[in-house]
Amino acid sequence: MGKYLLGFNMKTISKVINLVKRCYISLAGKDNQSFATAQVSYFGKASYIETIYPYGLSANAPVNTFALVFNVMGQEENLAGIPYGSQERFKPLKEGEVIVGSPKTGSYVKFMSNGDIDIYSKGNININTANDANITAANINFSGKVNLGSGGAAIARVGDEVLVGSSTGTITSGSSNNTSN
Repeated sequence: MGKYLLGFNMKTISKVINLVKRCYISLAGKDNQSFATAQVSYFGKASYIETIYPYGLSANAPVNTFALVFNVMGQEENLAGIPYGSQERFKPLKEGEVIVGSPKTGSYVKFMSNGDIDIYSKGNININTANDANITAANINFSGKVNLGSGGAAIARVGDEVLVGSSTGTITSGSSNNTSN
């Protein structure tokens, strides 16, 4: 029975067993080509894989990230893998919650189980558009310093004292669409 198990050649069985394997990224990917790649290591062997992600998501997983690697068309030299961060994942999540983010930086967008969306960044958040940016809400609340445009002159509010020439007065009316405390 030595070379065969249940009628199958041991070489064939070994190929089947190794169709899917867990690896870790040992060299960060090259993300400037048609296909994103990274080097993975497993059982003392290093190989390059094509890294794959769901449509619309892109990443360049850092060194020591786990990857589930499989042989495309059963060919050991034709490897593709899905990096995943089970240990670095965002946790704990409630049932139905989803986070898209970078475990390395801690920045994320979190879709909460109650319908809220939280956005968190340890750095700046920049929003750029070639067209208009529209926010529609019952109320929009800001905290911290707010600069309109690139900042500049102070903004007066209803009830603020004003000096016009040598006369002082109080602002008595203004837009009801824009308010502040």
